[in-house]
Amino acid sequence: MFWLTVFALTLFVAVPIARAMGRGQSPQDDGANVAFYCDQLAEIDRDVARGVLDEDEADRARLEVQRRLLASDAASAQRSVPSARTRYVMPFIVVAGLLGGAGAIYSTIGAPGYGDLPLADRIAEGDARRTNRPSQAAMVAAAPAPNAVDADPAYLDLVAKLRLVMLDRPDDIAGWQLLAQHEARLGNFANAADAADQVIAIKAGDATVDDQIIWIDRAVAAAGGLVSPEVEDRLRQILVDAPGSLAARYYLGLLYAQTDRPDLAFRFWRSVVEADVPSPHTTLARQNIEEAAFRAGSDYTLPETNAAPSGNIDSDDIQNMVSGLASRLATQGGSAREWARLIRSYGVLNQLDAAAEVWAEAQTTFAASPEAISILREAASQAGVLQ
Repeated sequence: MFWLTVFALTLFVAVPIARAMGRGQSPQDDGANVAFYCDQLAEIDRDVARGVLDEDEADRARLEVQRRLLASDAASAQRSVPSARTRYVMPFIVVAGLLGGAGAIYSTIGAPGYGDLPLADRIAEGDARRTNRPSQAAMVAAAPAPNAVDADPAYLDLVAKLRLVMLDRPDDIAGWQLLAQHEARLGNFANAADAADQVIAIKAGDATVDDQIIWIDRAVAAAGGLVSPEVEDRLRQILVDAPGSLAARYYLGLLYAQTDRPDLAFRFWRSVVEADVPSPHTTLARQNIEEAAFRAGSDYTLPETNAAPSGNIDSDDIQNMVSGLASRLATQGGSAREWARLIRSYGVLNQLDAAAEVWAEAQTTFAASPEAISILREAASQAGVLQ
């Protein structure tokens, strides 16, 4: 129905325009011009008869009218009446041009294939999607196996021995913290999350917000970049205990971005970005907020950052969150916006070869969608790999 309506409206506008363009100057129009000047000559003769004009003035007036008549005849001669073929072809050219132009604009700023969805229904659908998403365990099980990390065999052997040692030392906080760190570096995010959760269990009421964020970082990476209900519960508790937590605000924004609520994602990420505090979560929020703002219908320009780089920021923290997303897209695919997020993330990590490889693959994957290519092109430009 939508496309039929568009086509009908295009015809309604295009056909009158095309008919006017194809008709050209009619012979009746030329005849009207000649009759007008003949009337002026006759009027001059009547003025002479009434004594209003003398002969000299009348001659000059006749010459001026005759000059204008000759000029009108010359202009008419230069105008050619379109041929029958042109008159028939012109409407089709105009209709095709209007349809093509409208389609190009819609493919750029519209949402082809997206059903009619009022705002209230869209909000309800996003809430349902968030409520019904799988558990952390189900997300981890569905996530692809982590990519093998090229590490020294001696280092791998030490980590394996640490795993065995920790089985006999369940209350060793330092040991579990060390294991969580090294499992994450090897890309074993599920194991890293389990080790980080063991630290929280040992500390019990003394567990800090930082302890929870470490677990959340690993849990999200293990779930392929998705925010599970268990992670959401801890995030909301963190905001009760520490309302200014930028990491918690970033992940809640990510949750809403994943459940089609860009308005709420933008709200959370804006508070992170404008706090202007250096952290890996701030970096990720900065690279995604403009897209969320655009989808939410907000005109937002990313502010310049005045925060000096912090020596405590480890690129491994961002890498942990990126690796899960990369693995999921490589095996299960995803939306253009998820591919764009991966390209930008590799740019943040200064892994330009990886960003270029993803950009090249994405162009093939989404070749049939100009809207998707536009999103990906912008991400590639931000990452510095656009060619």
